[in-house]
Amino acid sequence: MQSGTAPFVTAQYARYMTLENTKALFAGVWAFGILTVGIAANVNFPSGQMALAAVAVLPPLVMWRLWTAPRESMSESIREAIR
Repeated sequence: MQSGTAPFVTAQYARYMTLENTKALFAGVWAFGILTVGIAANVNFPSGQMALAAVAVLPPLVMWRLWTAPRESMSESIREAIR
């Protein structure tokens, strides 16, 4: 979608839903969810807090490292060359 020709609401969505923003949103929601579970379970001993922190931080870090943008397709390469 070209942001210049799209309606304002659609262009705004396309601008904010980049891969980096999506990964950051997912990591934040994951950490917040794990924090909420820890508070609800009343985890107040140090080893439980360390385990909770590891579960909250490690999966988003792995996801951030492994979730990459797809390679450029042939048609995208041709369009870029024409411009």
